[in-house]
Amino acid sequence: MTFARGLIYWLSLFAVFVGGISVMFSGMGAAGFFAGLMVMVFGAISVRVYCELIMVIFRNNKYLKTISEKSQL
Repeated sequence: MTFARGLIYWLSLFAVFVGGISVMFSGMGAAGFFAGLMVMVFGAISVRVYCELIMVIFRNNKYLKTISEKSQL
């Protein structure tokens, strides 16, 4: 994983964590606490899936460029 992708991933996870904590202690009681937990769990999963999709898109672009260069010969 390159530095930029890693940085974006960890910053996004931090943002999800902060958002989950803010929902947990927003004054909604037990429902808010469990909603905050769900925000953190599903947010972390969503960030991971998003980052993986971005890596797949760029990897496909690299492979398509290689195929294009080989077909030009």
